[in-house]
Amino acid sequence: AATFEMHLPVASLAFQDTEADARLTLSKTLFDIVGVGSTLSAGWHGQAPLLAYTLAGSMDLGGGVVPFLEVFGSYAPTPSALPDLWVDGGVSVAISDAFALDASAGINAAGSPSSFFVAAGISAMLPPL
Repeated sequence: AATFEMHLPVASLAFQDTEADARLTLSKTLFDIVGVGSTLSAGWHGQAPLLAYTLAGSMDLGGGVVPFLEVFGSYAPTPSALPDLWVDGGVSVAISDAFALDASAGINAAGSPSSFFVAAGISAMLPPL
């Protein structure tokens, strides 16, 4: 699948250009309620190529509540680059058959201990083609 990102200004962050990625996404449901998924992507970010990955696990608790854990990061193949590694957890809650709310928090496991994030979002499920 092809995806597009846009970084919006938040707090002290400056506006950044839109970036494009090509992504391969795989997922598998285990034991009816446990799922695992992964994403591998390659794209062009700023002036350099960027490789990215995600490995996630989730469990359907019923009632549309799905907690998840994930490890993700990226690597820019430049001489001085170190891999980026993040760990986060969160929960997604279905509010209808077509929409879900989610919240997550995570830390940068390969960087400064003060590097963290808190995020919230809404997802819309498109009907099958």
